[in-house]
Amino acid sequence: MSITIGDLKVYSVEDLAELLSIQERTARKLIRNGTFKGTKLAGRWYVTEEELQAYFRRQGEVKTQ
Repeated sequence: MSITIGDLKVYSVEDLAELLSIQERTARKLIRNGTFKGTKLAGRWYVTEEELQAYFRRQGEVKTQ
């Protein structure tokens, strides 16, 4: 599901879509509009596990304000 590079865990667009139960097209849109900070490598987008966790922390902060 994820790829581990040293101590860094990254998720592809396909992985992200599966984890969030969304379409791959929607996952790409979330990266494109900056909701998730992604990195493109060899023609594929990846999101770090840290970025995924940060997204959910940001969502919690927005709802509690």
